[in-house]
Amino acid sequence: MQTHPMGVVEHRETARTFLREADDFFRLGDDLQGAEKMWGAAAHAVIAVCQQRGWRHRSHPAMDDAVQLVAGEIRDAGNPDAANSLRYGFVIASQYHVHFYHRDMDLEGGNGRYFNTAKEAVEQFVDRMVAISESLDSQ
Repeated sequence: MQTHPMGVVEHRETARTFLREADDFFRLGDDLQGAEKMWGAAAHAVIAVCQQRGWRHRSHPAMDDAVQLVAGEIRDAGNPDAANSLRYGFVIASQYHVHFYHRDMDLEGGNGRYFNTAKEAVEQFVDRMVAISESLDSQ
């Protein structure tokens, strides 16, 4: 099987695909696979922006740095709430990644409210990062 490096568009498509697959896994009761797909969706969305900007992205700290840079730009543009929301979404995505290995997120807390809130935060993060990446296409 021949492989090729993923490009920006493929990373964005993979992010969207992984969000859909996460829903499927969660619906089937497979929280480990669902959690890892949530993390993967976030990571692919970050990588798309990093590739466009020429930023490092081959480690978790590098991706975190990239999210901080993007959030800083959003804050500097006068939208601190959106910047904080972006940071929060990536933190939650990272928690899903840890959950994949340790199954330690409280997915049932508050009758599932925490799970729904966490999932929505990551979905919003991915949507925002993909939109930022798409906006960079025209620059």
